[in-house]
Amino acid sequence: QKSLIDLIGDKMVKPASRLKISECQFDEKSYSELKRFPQLEILIINNTPFDDNIFKWINCRLLSISGSKITSKGLSDFIKSGAKLDEISLTSEQFTENDLLDLMMVYDQT
Repeated sequence: QKSLIDLIGDKMVKPASRLKISECQFDEKSYSELKRFPQLEILIINNTPFDDNIFKWINCRLLSISGSKITSKGLSDFIKSGAKLDEISLTSEQFTENDLLDLMMVYDQT
């Protein structure tokens, strides 16, 4: 498995607006590496060990989560904090039906 730093690479010149992170290893630098994407519009997280700490480092318009350690409470707090999300895609079994209903209510209130 590659680390997030390997996936991003040091040769990226243009700021990316879309980032897909799939099946990467996690280390503490992985979060801070997300600062390299200040204009991030779309973030897709698939089968990674990222948890709720990721929300300190991102601000995107579309967020897709599938297979991570992100919790519904963490996502709810992120939405309540004023995140400018236009769309959220949750395709993970970690979120129950009640979690999804709660998140929909929080999203509708913002």
